[in-house]
Amino acid sequence: MSRPEGEDEEVHATPALVRVGFAILTFWATRRHLRRPFSAGVLRRARVGWRRARGHALPGGPFHPAGYALPTSFGIDYIWFCLVVASAARLLVLKYRGIKAHRRAVPFFLGLILGEFAVGSFWSALSVIIQQGAYTFWIF
Repeated sequence: MSRPEGEDEEVHATPALVRVGFAILTFWATRRHLRRPFSAGVLRRARVGWRRARGHALPGGPFHPAGYALPTSFGIDYIWFCLVVASAARLLVLKYRGIKAHRRAVPFFLGLILGEFAVGSFWSALSVIIQQGAYTFWIF
């Protein structure tokens, strides 16, 4: 596939983006009380990258990288139990029925999510039509 004329092969970071990243890195590296956690994070990330490059299992068990970012959002306060139930269901299906059953169960669980949105959308539309609150539907 050919590229349009004038389009570069590589994407370059802007100087401002580099300055901001370097300023953040300098802030963390130069604060005496932050050196130990910063170094521990850098070493852990280097270890994960090294093990991943060699095809080894990731340290830390079955934790998903999104699990480190999700707790910082306010929405997790409302859906944490749903995530625990979904993780337990996935674990049970994988442990007792195997990967084939897991692959067959994925459309069912995606249907549950779609059904929740469909029902929530229906009640929200109905409450607009009748101009009276019928159902509160949270979308995060």
